[in-house]
Amino acid sequence: MKKSIILAISFVCLVVHITFSQQPYRTLKQLGNNTAKYLKYNFKERGSSNMYEGKTFAELFSDLEIKPIGLFRTMMNIEGGGSKIVAIKLFFTQSNKLGFSELGDEYILIVWETPIIYDNSAILTKAKSSPPVRGQKKYESGYELFTAYSQKEWIPQFYDFFKDQRIKAVYYSPDRY
Repeated sequence: MKKSIILAISFVCLVVHITFSQQPYRTLKQLGNNTAKYLKYNFKERGSSNMYEGKTFAELFSDLEIKPIGLFRTMMNIEGGGSKIVAIKLFFTQSNKLGFSELGDEYILIVWETPIIYDNSAILTKAKSSPPVRGQKKYESGYELFTAYSQKEWIPQFYDFFKDQRIKAVYYSPDRY
C-alpha cells in the first residue's frame, strides 16, 4: 500500500514538473506584436535553447511568425585551408541603417549540429573558373551563396540553402548577456 502511494505521488510530481518546466508557446499577437518580447519569450524564457535540437531549419522556420530581415554567418577555419559555417544569426530588427548590431537589434543565434562547408581549395578553384551567379538553382557551398547575395537582406535562397540543416541549439541575442 505504501509503495502504491509513493508511486502515485512520484508520478504526480513528475507530471507537474514536466508541465511547468516548459512554458507554452506564445504568439506574436499575444505579446502585443512586439518583436523583442516575442523572440525573448519563445527563445529564452521558455528555456528553449535545446527545444529545436535535432530538428531542421525548415521546422524552426515554420514555427516563426516573423520573417528575418537579414543574417550574419559565424565561421570556423578548418585544416587544409578551408572554412565552415558553424552558426547563423537571424536578425529581425535593424536599428542602424549602416548594418545589424548584436547589441542593439533583435536576433536569434542558430548553431548547427554539423558545420556547413563555406569554402575549400576545390570550391575556390571552381569559383575562379566559373564565378557564382545570382539566381543559380542550387548553391553547393556557402561561398557560392554569399558571393552571389549580401547578408544584409533575407532572401528565399538563404532558406533553400539552410532548410535541411540540423540544429544543435537556438539562443536569443546571446551577445547581450
